[in-house]
Amino acid sequence: AKLRRLHTEPISWRGESGEDPANTNRRGPDKQHTTSRPSSRQAPTYSMQTTFDPEYRAIPRASTTRLTFSAHLFAPEVKAEGGERSLVSLSSVLDKSGSMGGSKLDLVKRTSDFMMQHLSSQDKLGVVTYDSDVQELIKLSRTSDAFKKEAKRVVKGVRAGSCTNLSGGLFLGVKQQQDNTYVDWGDDGAPPPPPPPP
Repeated sequence: AKLRRLHTEPISWRGESGEDPANTNRRGPDKQHTTSRPSSRQAPTYSMQTTFDPEYRAIPRASTTRLTFSAHLFAPEVKAEGGERSLVSLSSVLDKSGSMGGSKLDLVKRTSDFMMQHLSSQDKLGVVTYDSDVQELIKLSRTSDAFKKEAKRVVKGVRAGSCTNLSGGLFLGVKQQQDNTYVDWGDDGAPPPPPPPP
């Protein structure tokens, strides 16, 4: 039996009067949602579409299969005051335990790649992986183009391991943010050399 993307009804809400959101269409052939530009007297209406992609494209008929879905939320672009969004600092904690082997880990890698596409050069990202052991795979760093290219390569090389030390991974991800010690990568795709000893 073939499986297909599931669509939900758009979620709509009304903003404050005087807002002027940009006209936005979801990229791609489906054109899931639009927002209209209201007059200055009318409060704008926003609309968000959600879709769910199944883990498998097809399953045997009359079979009992537990499915994992990837949820996608498509919201209209709303420009922040001053024209720029706030900078973000993220620690991505990735489960690479044995149960994540195959399509699940592939989905994690694709999601990580998608996330990095939307980070600016002034944002920060660190990556932690865990199975039985916990590893700071990528130190918290500014997400320059050079960094993102190397980070995608490193995440792509992650392989499924053994058991699941979830709490250890979570605590190390939190520690990355609490320490807020980050690396500025150069344009050559490598982090800068360490400073000379005092």
